[in-house]
Amino acid sequence: MESGRPLTLDYQEFDFDSMIREVVDIYDGEDALHEFTVTQAGETSQVIADRLRLKQVVDHLISNAVKYAPEGGRVNVELNLSDDKYELNVEDEGIGMDEGQLVHVFDRFYRADSSDTAVQGVGLGMSIVRNIVLAHHGDIQIESQLGEGTRVMVSLPKSPPEGQLESPLPFSAT
Repeated sequence: MESGRPLTLDYQEFDFDSMIREVVDIYDGEDALHEFTVTQAGETSQVIADRLRLKQVVDHLISNAVKYAPEGGRVNVELNLSDDKYELNVEDEGIGMDEGQLVHVFDRFYRADSSDTAVQGVGLGMSIVRNIVLAHHGDIQIESQLGEGTRVMVSLPKSPPEGQLESPLPFSAT
């Protein structure tokens, strides 16, 4: 990843709803503090993408929602289909971020709270998530309010652009 080589994606067709439910069920089964709600796209949630990489994205977003809401609360995971794109939203009622923290959330090794009592991690997760989303020709945005929670919005095409079965850009964390 650090060498600047393109991220190789293993495109396959799979049910996005099922994959999301698979990840949520793991957290829901292990976590008594958080209440998980899942809104699914519906009857057809087929996507052509790298299942393992997108599962990594979903897992990291839910993991962050749990970690940064240490007192518990709701974690909402929503998948919607609009035109030819899926909109994945993961929202928590956690500690949130201020504007200064939000600007750096995709920077490598950035930690919003690097104190001794902070959540464990090295600060690469959101950088990796962003690059996986971009490699799938998608987009990612974050809204957050300090003390109120965070909402991550990922937009992904149902399938790669015609003839494009490789990452459109080198995997780099900026």
